[in-house]
Amino acid sequence: MKKAISLFLILCISTVLLSACSPPIPTSDQYVEGQDCQYMYNGQGRFRICSTGDSYYYLAPSGTIYIIDKQTLICVPFCNKPNCAHNSKECIAHAKPRGIWFYQGSLYVVDERGDEQAEVNELESNILYKLSLDGTSKDFVRYVPSSGSSFIHRGYYYANHYDGVYRYSLTDKEEGELIIERTEDAEPILRNIYGNSLYVHVTRFESQPAIEELRYDISDLSSPVTTGYIEVKEDKTEAVLSQCITPEGIFAKKVLSDNQATTIYDSTFLWADYNGNEREDVGFLVNDVDTSVMSGMATADSSYYYYFAEPGVPVERERFEQSVLLIYDRKTKEKCEEIPFYTEYGSLFAPYLGDDRYLFMEFETRHYYDENKQYVREPDSYMSLCILDKQQIGKGAEIRELVRGAQ
Repeated sequence: MKKAISLFLILCISTVLLSACSPPIPTSDQYVEGQDCQYMYNGQGRFRICSTGDSYYYLAPSGTIYIIDKQTLICVPFCNKPNCAHNSKECIAHAKPRGIWFYQGSLYVVDERGDEQAEVNELESNILYKLSLDGTSKDFVRYVPSSGSSFIHRGYYYANHYDGVYRYSLTDKEEGELIIERTEDAEPILRNIYGNSLYVHVTRFESQPAIEELRYDISDLSSPVTTGYIEVKEDKTEAVLSQCITPEGIFAKKVLSDNQATTIYDSTFLWADYNGNEREDVGFLVNDVDTSVMSGMATADSSYYYYFAEPGVPVERERFEQSVLLIYDRKTKEKCEEIPFYTEYGSLFAPYLGDDRYLFMEFETRHYYDENKQYVREPDSYMSLCILDKQQIGKGAEIRELVRGAQ
């Protein structure tokens, strides 16, 4: 235990940032470090990883926060209490596994309120906490709703609730502002934010497109722009949805399939601007896979494309075992690495673009379909955080597991 505590203290001390005053909230439409939600750690609309100068922080599905040293990759719970189980809100390393964010020199997480008042007002059922980087304080910020998708950006906490998307000030304690309202036919779900752009998926129950991805200007929410969609036609389903949002624009996936999701007719990737206007086709990514079966997710940095090719239609386990991470050099379009992952790590949950050094991935319990096309999920429920060293790409890069725990 003494060894674990000392490792924790070493990691924490290396992350302490001193700031005399808070900088003004930016109005730029570009990413502003320290003020903006770290777009590079967004996976499937959830921010479970963030970083400071020397450390990464990972909020595991178990609700435990881990601190990871960037140089040594030593990984320990973000808590210095002996014999702590990290399962109560009194522990600094405990939070709901909804998100963790770095903002103006501190970490932010959400945890359950756990009192009678929480049952009275659902919009105040959780607490937003501010955590010091040295692990010594866990301070109340404000009451917020329970949210499946949320993030902190430019002075505000954005969160989903059953009646729409809310925005809460981090400094003023006035009531939250309902900025995008749910209707009988449309349910908005937060997905991403970049600069002045707020990206929301709207699920429609009675009309088409079935899902529409909208970009809102956070300074003027009155005129959203459509950047992606899923549209169900008579016999086909067409989808264009973002994979990640970067300083270069939107990296998106385009798929054409049948309405039963048993056949993929076409699958490709593309670059678009922040309004969803297509700029560049990246179809070469799918040349090395059978796109009639394999689909999957992808992300991109300034040097490489990372394509996780997995079955996109119901197939048996043998085909899932062919799931592979394909890495391509952006300049030459040549394939640099081909790394199988299903057998050792499981099914991909989400990739995280990461920084110049590491690509992050979350894997979950293996799933597949039996001979009757019935969904099968293996009984050992887990989620693992893995990394890939980008400096080793082209030299036999390997996936490395950092954290594995119950899902």
